Amino acid sequence: MQQKALIEQAAVAYAKTHLSFDFSLVFYDVTTLYFETFKADEDVTDNKGNTVEGLRKNGFGKEHKPGQPLILIGLVVNRDGYPIGIELFPGKTFEGHTMIPVVKRLQEKYAIKTLTIVADAAMLSMDNMKEIADAKLSYIVGARLGNIPHKLIADISAYLDKKESKYYAVGTKHGTLICDYSNKRATKDKSDRKKQLDKSKYQIDNPEQTKRKARFVSEETKATLTLNEELIKQDELREGIKGYYTNLVLDEKLTPMNIIARYHDLWHVEKAFRMAKSDLKARPIFHHKKESIQAHMLIVFVSLCIAKSIELLSKFSIKQVKKHVWPVQDIEFIDTITGKVFLKRMSTKDNPMITLWKTLEAKMQNEY
Repeated sequence: MQQKALIEQAAVAYAKTHLSFDFSLVFYDVTTLYFETFKADEDVTDNKGNTVEGLRKNGFGKEHKPGQPLILIGLVVNRDGYPIGIELFPGKTFEGHTMIPVVKRLQEKYAIKTLTIVADAAMLSMDNMKEIADAKLSYIVGARLGNIPHKLIADISAYLDKKESKYYAVGTKHGTLICDYSNKRATKDKSDRKKQLDKSKYQIDNPEQTKRKARFVSEETKATLTLNEELIKQDELREGIKGYYTNLVLDEKLTPMNIIARYHDLWHVEKAFRMAKSDLKARPIFHHKKESIQAHMLIVFVSLCIAKSIELLSKFSIKQVKKHVWPVQDIEFIDTITGKVFLKRMSTKDNPMITLWKTLEAKMQNEY
């Protein structure tokens, strides 16, 4: 869509002018939106004989609406959470396959030479890491510690020794692996493990009442279930530890602590998705044509840009802004003889948002 390209260019221009954005660091994540139907789109063949995949497809949705087709949305934001670009994918698309197309499109569109993309562990794969490195770009992604060899986890656990503000770094095939320990994370891990152990013990005692094998259950035979003690020990070793992969070169200026701090800024994308779904009411979606769906999400993207810029300028959440601005009413009078229009606004003397907005409006006018 031509409008999409123009709108994204306007968003990037705003970020460069007002938010000191330079593409050196961007954050990427995905979410899903489901539709008010139980009929997925079929694939069609175009005039050239090429298969065009339908957009609304059944897949794994984050809202857990089985049977209802969905789309996958990839969103790129800067470190302030301001949206830079958006891409739509068929609902059955594996989220790990979305990052490279988005990064390459950004690189080609804006002639980017230096960029570090931050994403969660779902984006981690050897192919993704290799393609980003081949493009001379950098990455910081979450690590799945369950895929790391037992000996390495044991070494990391022993080195960190359940102490915060301590960092373990080692070279791997995915890049440098950096790990740290958090007491808060350890408490959650311990609680999650207890719940899984309780489920596992119940399943062992009542095998006929459960269909899905619990996490810590080993099936020696169909009639004999036992606790997987080895898996429990590995889980205990990982308790409180979080890992991150990067191909950036660590030095005195770029330390493991800096890498972890950049990764933690990924919450801005998650907040943007929450804002789009709740405050901006991206759902429910009744559209069925691809063009209508794209237009709908483009409107959501524009709204997200405006809402985020208001938040950054005012230091108020968009929910607070709406609370103060929505009750303000204007009445428009038209002189039928002269054709002049007069605006009468209800008193805003005690409305902190209106006072602040007048100041911001004057500031923006001076800048332009």
